[in-house]
Amino acid sequence: FDDFINFLTTRTTGRIRPIANPDGQDILLLPIVRGADKSSNKTATERSDFVGWPDNAPPLSKLVDYTQQFFDRRVHVLPSAHLHLSQTSSEISFTANNKKDDRRRKKQKVGLESVGAFASSTTKGKFKLSFPRIDEGLDPPITIAGRADYHSGRVQLQVTSVLNELSTFRHNRLVSAVDSSQKDFCIMGLTMEDLYDGPKDLFCAGMAFGGDKVAVFSFARYHPFLKMSPLHWHQYGYADSCDGYSYYENDEEEPVGLKQEVPHVSDGCAHSRRNEFEIEFLRRSSKLLTHELGHLYGLDHCVHNRCLMMGTGHLVEDFNAPSHLCGICLRKMQWRLGFNVKGRYKLLARVFKESMGMTKEGEWCSKQYNFLNKE
Repeated sequence: FDDFINFLTTRTTGRIRPIANPDGQDILLLPIVRGADKSSNKTATERSDFVGWPDNAPPLSKLVDYTQQFFDRRVHVLPSAHLHLSQTSSEISFTANNKKDDRRRKKQKVGLESVGAFASSTTKGKFKLSFPRIDEGLDPPITIAGRADYHSGRVQLQVTSVLNELSTFRHNRLVSAVDSSQKDFCIMGLTMEDLYDGPKDLFCAGMAFGGDKVAVFSFARYHPFLKMSPLHWHQYGYADSCDGYSYYENDEEEPVGLKQEVPHVSDGCAHSRRNEFEIEFLRRSSKLLTHELGHLYGLDHCVHNRCLMMGTGHLVEDFNAPSHLCGICLRKMQWRLGFNVKGRYKLLARVFKESMGMTKEGEWCSKQYNFLNKE
């Protein structure tokens, strides 16, 4: 284990950066929601557990169940952090407070799409984010960077700015007197707000600070009905169905009939279409979540086989990536976490089939379990 820690802290830079609480076990998920968001269509139980998690997002309870079986670790959902989009200013630079911290941290970008000078940044801005207190309530709001397009009313949050504050939030938990925080392995921020990194980026699906064991990622561009311009970050809409291709067919022309508001699972869909929508959203978001967590557990992009951990250049490749680890990455993860491979396949098969409706993935796990059970 000491060799593994040394490998994580010295590779790339060659210098030591202590990992935050390397003996931690539990995975913490931190929903980041709009301060005014209300979950009107959820049950009382869901509202009490995940206050503010929007109805147009993938079901959080199912992602929690899946992540627990995938990594054989407890997963807890923290009270939501609240985002307030009340102030913007063209005079604010999104890089002002982040360059120094960027040099000190090892970064792992996920799903970053850059289109050069074609990605207009319109208006730079700053927004307020309030993190949950350890006891109850919210801390005073902290300024984070972002950008806004006033014509469409759309915003993006600058991912490094969010990660800087998330690192501080985790550090404050670790130095607190609360015993439960000493069990934390990482904190994963998850949101339906759009993210970006640099001024030329179309979007950024997520990013991690490996040493601090924090990450944040967005499901916004993973919506099954999304159609977006490959040239301008704020130009996108929502079709009536999913065809597996998230970009405009004609780069310069928006498809006719796109809706501007994010559709909910129940909006205008028959029961079968609601199931199809939710399953595809879960498939995409669960791969993003477990891929990002794999990086925090020390896995790089896979170059050996088709694998959950393989790198992708755009969303089409991302959506077509498998949900499973290849044999090489599975062995790395098993060495790191110590789970029973055969038992893990059995549990994943149950979650895929019974909870997430992903029959194909469930059958694949059952096949692996049955093969191992013969030995």
